[in-house]
Amino acid sequence: MFKDKLKGFVLDTLPEDFWPYQKDYLKVRKVINDSNHFTKEQMVDFQFNRMKELIDYTWKESKGYREYWSDNNFNPSDFKSLSDVVRIPFISKEVIRDNIELFSIKNSNKPYVVSTSGSTGKQFQFYQTKKIRAQDTAFVDDLWSHFYSKMSRKTKRTFLRGGIQKNSIQKDPFFGLRLSSREISAELVFEFINAIDKYKTPIFHVYPSSLYLMCKIMIENGINRPKHIFDVICFGSEPIYEFQLSAIKKIFHEPLSFCYGNTEKVAFGGNCSHNDAYHMYPQYGYTELVDSYGEPVSKGQRGEIVGTSFWNFQTPFIRYKTGDMAVLGDSECKFCDKKYQLLSSIEGRMQEYVVSKSKSIMPITYFSSIHDDTFETIKQFRFQQKEIGVVDFLYLRKENLETDISSIRQRLEFALGNGYDLNLIEVENINLSKSGKMTYLDQFLDINQFM
Repeated sequence: MFKDKLKGFVLDTLPEDFWPYQKDYLKVRKVINDSNHFTKEQMVDFQFNRMKELIDYTWKESKGYREYWSDNNFNPSDFKSLSDVVRIPFISKEVIRDNIELFSIKNSNKPYVVSTSGSTGKQFQFYQTKKIRAQDTAFVDDLWSHFYSKMSRKTKRTFLRGGIQKNSIQKDPFFGLRLSSREISAELVFEFINAIDKYKTPIFHVYPSSLYLMCKIMIENGINRPKHIFDVICFGSEPIYEFQLSAIKKIFHEPLSFCYGNTEKVAFGGNCSHNDAYHMYPQYGYTELVDSYGEPVSKGQRGEIVGTSFWNFQTPFIRYKTGDMAVLGDSECKFCDKKYQLLSSIEGRMQEYVVSKSKSIMPITYFSSIHDDTFETIKQFRFQQKEIGVVDFLYLRKENLETDISSIRQRLEFALGNGYDLNLIEVENINLSKSGKMTYLDQFLDINQFM
């Protein structure tokens, strides 16, 4: 910990030109700026060239991909235009996880292992490099620069998104202010507010569930918001629900930035200052939405996000099925004039859907808009499904308050409709994930068979 703080302090005193991988960071920022307003034809050419380079390199260097593609009747010579991407077989987390060394290319740049469990709870490991992290940061900073024009690697942020457990507040010389997202209390919120007003960072980077809990406590206890006004509040790493936004907007009135990304770094996008749809960066990778048969969906339809990373050559992800669901939007933004594919909404992981008695599926975002007086006596909640057509609502009541079970049941049954039986179960504790996130659905069914 001391070595990390010392490193952060040293870096903070140096000009950015001396930071590790700064040239790689700036190169990506330049690529984005130079291509931001490409015509559709220019963007297709750009993506084809990047895809072609990746395919040829992967075929040459990765035995796993070479054998997998050959077994599925694909050869790089088949890729003659961007529309030929459909000839490349999809690849899944399971295929790569079971053969990680065969699918990885560890010949330079000091790769390190990245581990993630995702929503399945099964560990998934692959390789990335610090160079890739710097390149990824360039995309995030470009997105946030729409709201804070001075955005750079040295820009200080306030974090409310995991990362610290022992201390409720940490001043990080490299990143900025870190606030613990675990066990937030009214007393801790006062400390958060004092720290925010003291350090005055332009960026507030949060888990939606953590900021929601902070705002909920402020509303219930009549706590005033910080005097400091952020340039932007940036959400990420979790789905965001209407009930969360409703509470957050009662406290904070700053511009909001929503972004989508994943640990594998195969797709990235976010809103612009005039349009809340997710603008998927075509410079980051090639993003597709497909139905359960692997066919492209049309505008307004829901599909699984399939991504190809243009930047990770250590463990390439080419037509990788993310398991994330979204709704396809317009092919460009009429407000910022970028020819980026838009996603109208991100509906979360496949495991964030419930299955009705008729075996139809519904994302929990459709019935989680809980922001009326009925739920004021509930501290935390989580949905759970173990049987088709049966949903459990686990809830933790606030201390010394009676919970109106009949009103809660009526509200939820109306939202769910006739396709579900509902059980309300009072519990003593609802745990956060290891990273400090709050999940709102434990899905024990295999959703894939219902998609």
